[in-house]
Amino acid sequence: MYVADLSNNTIYTLKRDNLEELDRLGRAGRQIGEFHWVHVVSVDSEGNLYTGEVDNANRVQKFLRYGPASCSGTGVRDVGKYR
Repeated sequence: MYVADLSNNTIYTLKRDNLEELDRLGRAGRQIGEFHWVHVVSVDSEGNLYTGEVDNANRVQKFLRYGPASCSGTGVRDVGKYR
């Protein structure tokens, strides 16, 4: 489950059954991959992630899904674990 945190400008990936944090994406800013008042998050049928921002950012960002389980690009099934 993806949750947009407006205050911290972060997208959290949570495990649905116990709400354990698996990963997080983004930080405050106005560049690619950064958020300014991230307000909404959505996922399409291919697992791509879309975010929408409010205030002066007024933009949508698309994050492509890479690998079997996430947008990490590592191909590692365990989201949030780094090599």
